[in-house]
Amino acid sequence: MLDAGFLVVWNDIAPEVEAEYQRWHRVEHMAERMALPGFTLGRRYRDRGGSRYRYLTVYEGRSVETFRSEAYRARLAAPTPWTTRMSARMGNFIRRVCRTVASEGAAIGGAAATFRCQLADVHSRAPAAPAAELVRAVIGVDGMVGAHLGLVDAEITGMRTDEMQSRSSAGADPFNAVLIVEGDSRAVLTDRLPELRRLLAKFVVDDKAIAAQVYDLALLFQASGGRN
Repeated sequence: MLDAGFLVVWNDIAPEVEAEYQRWHRVEHMAERMALPGFTLGRRYRDRGGSRYRYLTVYEGRSVETFRSEAYRARLAAPTPWTTRMSARMGNFIRRVCRTVASEGAAIGGAAATFRCQLADVHSRAPAAPAAELVRAVIGVDGMVGAHLGLVDAEITGMRTDEMQSRSSAGADPFNAVLIVEGDSRAVLTDRLPELRRLLAKFVVDDKAIAAQVYDLALLFQASGGRN
């Protein structure tokens, strides 16, 4: 079950520093984030065969307010030298803070699919009922172990900080919702991707604009004291 808010990041990294990027992310960056108040779980994923957005990071928070807390803003305003160096080598960077509106499934899968989409106004204004309907339908697909839908919080996402200034934005099409689906494996999620897209299509403005990608789970960090 995803917590009340989450931060999701898609990015690429220059090939010549990819090994260092993975080491930085594991040794410094995720540990640094998970030490902040309100952060409960962090996950890094990788799409080895992808041409864009090959890395995915998801941080859970006790609320969306976790991602504009004083402690988090202070950290963003004073990036470490290693963070500054790695940030400058990132490309196709997309970052969104989301308020969780529906979440089903207690397990964390070996792989995850993300869907960036534009929910229709009728669903985004009063999302509780359609969101619950969607995640229940998704979790009913064979091999799915979790489904989590979040609405983008534009105000918190839009905060500009020193750390983010050096990252190259992907210039992605606008989207107001993120669906994260966890599955048994990459093979299962890839096989079920067309079915998952069909379930999502009835809730979005344009089903052809759904951006979907499948990732393998690479790393998981849990805050001390767990997710309580």
